Parts: sequence; structure tokens; C-alpha cells
Amino acid sequence: MDRKGSLVSELAVFLSGETAAVVGVGNTDRGDDGFGPAVVSLLRQKGAGAGRREGQSLLLIDAGVRPENCLDSIGESGVRRVLFVDAAGGDDDEEGDGGCLDLLDPSQLIGTSVSTHQLPLALVAELLRTETGAQARVLVYRVCGSGRLERFAGLSAGARRAVSDAAAAIRAATADALAPAALLEVGRGSIRHA
Repeated sequence: MDRKGSLVSELAVFLSGETAAVVGVGNTDRGDDGFGPAVVSLLRQKGAGAGRREGQSLLLIDAGVRPENCLDSIGESGVRRVLFVDAAGGDDDEEGDGGCLDLLDPSQLIGTSVSTHQLPLALVAELLRTETGAQARVLVYRVCGSGRLERFAGLSAGARRAVSDAAAAIRAATADALAPAALLEVGRGSIRHA
């Protein structure tokens, strides 16, 4: 099985049978750090999880740089599985445009070199588990080579490809299983139900 097929399978196992949330994390004004919110935006545009089974839904959350602000909304919604989508530092010596996608346990992100959000995702995931009982995983785009994080830069070509790949993997993993419940924009001082 190729890496994309493996990623879809891993996501399907994690997201199946439960009400789930996809939480985009990152700063859209910092180049490739906007990866997480871009994935959530694309999922919303594409109607993620358009098929519906009784009692299941997919909550799409743009948490910006404050993923901790979505804990109450997740708890109130009854979500049992949370997929954080974020960018992280990769191998600075790696050449090329972009990086790679990995599905990780939040504890595997401890010590990553790029973080523009307030609390580390490992801590947010632990708070989430303690307060709501929800399990978390992180779909991370490892920024490498010519990936960029400077202010007011858009996503690099590699990050744009990764956004498309990540959204396609999430959609494939949740096909005929989940239906969008809402988009919450968390951060920048507000929470909005779409």
C-alpha cells in the first residue's frame, strides 16, 4: 500500500464510528503555518463527509493559533475523536519544495522546531482527554526545504499540494460515514457557527 493509501486507512480507523472533529491549527499570515486552517477551509468547500450515518457528524474547526479555545466547543458537541491538522518543522537540510504528511500521536510533536500557537498541541490534547475523554491525533505537514514561514507569505507550492492531499485523505477516510455539523472559527477573539 502506498503512503497515501496508508494515511487514508489510518485516518479511517481513527475517525470511524465516532463523532469527530477536524481542527485546523496555524497562523494564516505566516506562510506554510496556515496549512491547518487551509485544510479545514478546503474540507468545508468540498462538503467533507457528505454521506451521513445516524448519530455521526464531522465538526470542522479553524482554531487559528489558539487550539485551546476550542476545548469547550468540542466538549459540548460530544466529539470523541479529534484530528488536529498543523504544520511543524521538518528537516532543514532536506531539499525541495515542501515536506511530508504524517499522522502522529500528539506526544510525538514535543520538541518540534516550529510553533506559532500559544500552547503545544501535546498539552492541548492532554487537556482535551482529561476534560472530555476525547482521543486526539495530529495530521502534521512537516515543512522542509523551501517551505516558508515568513509573515504575510502565502502557502508554498509544496504546502498547497499537501493541503489538497490532506483534505482528500480526510474526505476518503470519512466518506459515507460522517456529515458536516458546523464550522467553528476559533481564535482571533471569536467563535462563530457557520
